[in-house]
Amino acid sequence: AAMETRPYSRAELRTVSSGTLAAVQDFEVLIEGVGSVRWPGLTDVRDLVDVLDELVVIAERSVEVYPEGTRKPARGHELNKPALVTLESVHLPRKLAAANDDKVAAQFEEKLRRKLADSGADAEHVSWSRHTGRWVFRVQHF
Repeated sequence: AAMETRPYSRAELRTVSSGTLAAVQDFEVLIEGVGSVRWPGLTDVRDLVDVLDELVVIAERSVEVYPEGTRKPARGHELNKPALVTLESVHLPRKLAAANDDKVAAQFEEKLRRKLADSGADAEHVSWSRHTGRWVFRVQHF
């Protein structure tokens, strides 16, 4: 699936004014069914339109913003600021899911929290749904 953006589509990002791109409300980059990153508030994307594919990498159960080898701006600028990350398809392993056990689900969610804490990211767990496999967490920067 292709990377999409909201509230403006990839095509619209190329046609709206520079003034509009300087302050995009709740900018979001997503791949349907895989994951997304949403930056609440206003984001300046003027210099990012042509390089979004390099700067935001959304893959199965992972999101990377400013991967190794890309220019990362100072904290608080461009995309290096607080964001809400959603990963889809973060399901319990099949053999555990079969048990349909609340305790097992709670332990898995705790494991996700620990994974986030151990990642070194300045991040906070928001929610995980055992039914949809949707994991949401907040990051302060990338």
